[in-house]
Amino acid sequence: MMHVDIEELNNFCIVEVKGGVTLSYASELKEVLLESIANHPDIEVRLHDINEIDTAAIQTLWLAKREARQANKTLRYVDHSPAVIELLQIYNLIEEFADPLPDNSNSEEG
Repeated sequence: MMHVDIEELNNFCIVEVKGGVTLSYASELKEVLLESIANHPDIEVRLHDINEIDTAAIQTLWLAKREARQANKTLRYVDHSPAVIELLQIYNLIEEFADPLPDNSNSEEG
């Protein structure tokens, strides 16, 4: 089940997405993101509490990024969870979501 918290600070908006973000919730996520884009010039979407994500959700995030660019607004995805990073890597979309990604390259397996 997806849950979204929104914090609005003047022209800045923080959207925190939590839980499972799947086809069942893609429409709701799209509505939240597009409304945030319409009402704020600067949006930060925090993804660290996403424990499940699918292709529909990735498409929704990509759509919102595109819509923000077309509206000359800033939309950043930050604090990517391991589930989000894994799916972005599978679909070779890391460059499309080139906002700050955690650096996992230094992790050592023991």
